[in-house]
Amino acid sequence: TSGDGSRLNALKSAANAFIGAVAEKAAGADKTIGTDDDVEHRIAVVGFASKSGNGNNTELLSITGRNSGSVGVAYNSITNQNLKDVLQSMDNQNGRAMVNAAINALSAEGATRTDLGMDMAQRILNANPVPQGETRNRIVIVFTDGSPTDSNGFKMDVANAAIGKANTIKNSKATVYSIGIFSGADASTAGEEPENDYYNDVIWGPNYTDAEMSAACNWFMQQVSSNNGTPRTPSYYLSAGDSASLNSIFQQISNNITTGGSATTLGSETVVKDIISPYFTLPAGTTASGIQINTYDCTGKTGDTYTWSSTSGGNGGATATVNGDQVSVTGFDFSENWCG
Repeated sequence: TSGDGSRLNALKSAANAFIGAVAEKAAGADKTIGTDDDVEHRIAVVGFASKSGNGNNTELLSITGRNSGSVGVAYNSITNQNLKDVLQSMDNQNGRAMVNAAINALSAEGATRTDLGMDMAQRILNANPVPQGETRNRIVIVFTDGSPTDSNGFKMDVANAAIGKANTIKNSKATVYSIGIFSGADASTAGEEPENDYYNDVIWGPNYTDAEMSAACNWFMQQVSSNNGTPRTPSYYLSAGDSASLNSIFQQISNNITTGGSATTLGSETVVKDIISPYFTLPAGTTASGIQINTYDCTGKTGDTYTWSSTSGGNGGATATVNGDQVSVTGFDFSENWCG
């Protein structure tokens, strides 16, 4: 907040660590930039605070400019070329340096125009469509230390505009994370939609309680994120009360970014097929109920060696079907149970 840089400094530290983690994955399995296994991960940074055309804190940041010293293009001056150039590649030094400079240029003054932040995110994605024949995971991380507003309090028009932009982004098959470090931030609750604006009247004092504001902000963060209003585990809305928690959150998100190879998610809809050799015959009358399925818990790792323990006959929700010489198993969520 203005006058107290502790939360802002925590954000800068965590975000810079996140950039380092992404850059490491961009180097590929050999961890060396400039080799054939490099992965072109890209990052853009935008800042949102002041009203459009008013103040210096709503801007594209990870781009050469003068709006925040040596970087930044103000919201009301953004061009289509700016929207293309703001995505910086993490597999080269210049891109990483630009994103680090953008993070360090972040400030915390003015209103909390989350709607303008989401607007810039949507426009960046639109200006950088996934090329034909290429697969990319597209992620938006919305970070805020306050309620959506154009002045103070909680403004429904700002909140609804941000949610609308977020829905458009999610409908384009992008994932939206929201991170809250405001008072009362709690990712385990759905919050409550306000019936109207909450104003903070400077003369007469606030006309809302802390509990009402917290409930409104948590509702907003759930709606913006890919939770789509419903708390879930794992969650796309994450809240932090200290710098260690914030670093952990960014680490969680970076863990979902690939080092290379396949980015396919093997969920519970995945089918494992066992095609039986013609030299092996199932006993006559064998049905799916006769197929035994077991799962095993990973109990540890020493070097590259894992140890396992039977889950006492548990099958992890998996079921089998038999069709001639083929046994198919589905219902086990590999993405929720992988060991690494």
